[in-house]
Amino acid sequence: MLALTAFVFACIGGAFLLDTRGIAQQVDIRLDSSRAVVELATFYGGLSLGIAGALFVCSRHVAWLEPGLFVGVAMLAGAALVRAGAMIATGTADGLLMALLLAELCGAAINVWALRTLRR
Repeated sequence: MLALTAFVFACIGGAFLLDTRGIAQQVDIRLDSSRAVVELATFYGGLSLGIAGALFVCSRHVAWLEPGLFVGVAMLAGAALVRAGAMIATGTADGLLMALLLAELCGAAINVWALRTLRR
């Protein structure tokens, strides 16, 4: 499960790296300057790729599985919590945002399940 979470973060990071403007456009982020493109690609692309790498390394070492799964839960649950709160605060709940929220909640739940299974 941890390797799957790493793969998802790698895909997100790769997408932001390869098509920063296209991804931004899908969520109505306006990139009015090259600096904005660099910042978005760096933060979302680079951070997601770094997280993917760290989770993948954790998935390859038995002693690091539990901390890696905990980090996966924390990141995905945190993203879901903030997304849900922002959606409620702004009254915005379109299909894309709902799909992303569902993916974050499912990812967090799968990591919780894997963490509980590992502890048995």
